[in-house]
Amino acid sequence: MTMTDIESTVDLLGTPLSPDETELLELHRRLTGLAARDLAPTTATAVASALTQLTLAVNALAIAYDPPA
Repeated sequence: MTMTDIESTVDLLGTPLSPDETELLELHRRLTGLAARDLAPTTATAVASALTQLTLAVNALAIAYDPPA
């Protein structure tokens, strides 16, 4: 099992992720990838806003830690 596999199945405290937490983490990762693309300005702003909210959720749930940029 790789570190990525471990990070995908447990939170930062080692507790197994629920199906909802797993989905939230996957959404965060996908949106992070989308935010890294060269998007139209209004789209980039909307994606950044959504990513901010998801980052708050994954940090608060200790699913992952994504420090502010």
